[in-house]
Amino acid sequence: MSYKVFRLLDHDKAEKILAVLDNARFVDGKITARGGASDVKLNLQTDGRDESLEPLDRTLRAALAGHGAFQAYTHPKAIQIPIYSRYEPGMTYGPHVDRAIMGELAHIRTDLSMTLFLSRPESYDGGELTIRSEIGEDPVKLDCGEAVVYPSTAIHYVAPVTRGVRVAAVTWIQSMFRDAAMREILWDMWSVLQRIPPSLDPELQLLMSKTYNNLIRHAAEL
Repeated sequence: MSYKVFRLLDHDKAEKILAVLDNARFVDGKITARGGASDVKLNLQTDGRDESLEPLDRTLRAALAGHGAFQAYTHPKAIQIPIYSRYEPGMTYGPHVDRAIMGELAHIRTDLSMTLFLSRPESYDGGELTIRSEIGEDPVKLDCGEAVVYPSTAIHYVAPVTRGVRVAAVTWIQSMFRDAAMREILWDMWSVLQRIPPSLDPELQLLMSKTYNNLIRHAAEL
């Protein structure tokens, strides 16, 4: 499984979040970097103690909870509180792998990482989230309000920003399914279910639904 793109927020909601972040307090991103990541991380991020960001967190959590495709792709057991990052010209985040365990009070295993793009792509140059795989590097630069979800095991980096400002929200997900292959099977089955109108073949849809839910029941870690 490589990565998947979802439209989480419409332009209006994304730009309202961006407007709040324009007045937020940003600190050195190295504060949350660990190990070798601190050597390659050059960006800004919001202060985790800033209570004014809680409405943004609620908006994002509601968008994730109400997005059927995101839920079917990730099967989240826990989602980390988001970090809002800011990249000004010259800033970058070099090649790194996300930490396996995150969280201060409640720890989660990071199965999947998510970047929600908040700046319009034409407002800045560079800043592509580049994900490495067995077949090469894949740069991702999305519209505001779109998010990319990718394996936390992947080496990735944010290319240097050369013009404008790139603002994004990043978070991490612990899935109910540790096995990436199982998540892919479930995603494929869910996708098929969306394409079978009940009126076309109700027995086939019922059988697929039974199989899908029984597989979840068999393999889920709660």
